[in-house]
Amino acid sequence: MRNYSFVCRWAGGNNAGHTIYIDSKKYKTHLIPSGVFYGITSAIGPGCVVNINSFFKDILRAFENIKIMKTYMEYLLFSRCALLQTIIFCLIK
Repeated sequence: MRNYSFVCRWAGGNNAGHTIYIDSKKYKTHLIPSGVFYGITSAIGPGCVVNINSFFKDILRAFENIKIMKTYMEYLLFSRCALLQTIIFCLIK
């Protein structure tokens, strides 16, 4: 995995789950690209639907403390063309 410059998600939402094992530690994610766990710049790109509630749950589930979260989250980028689904939108549905 460390041979890549970028890891990008380019379509879809949080319906797919991914389990990543690093040094026998299990991480689960639905929106966060796996590259962030390896220190690789990762993007949530155009066509991705980012449900803000699910995104924050993903962060809390994947990172057990703020220090680890800050280390990994510096590698995460968002496209201006990613679709942001807010809590208000979810209530209207």
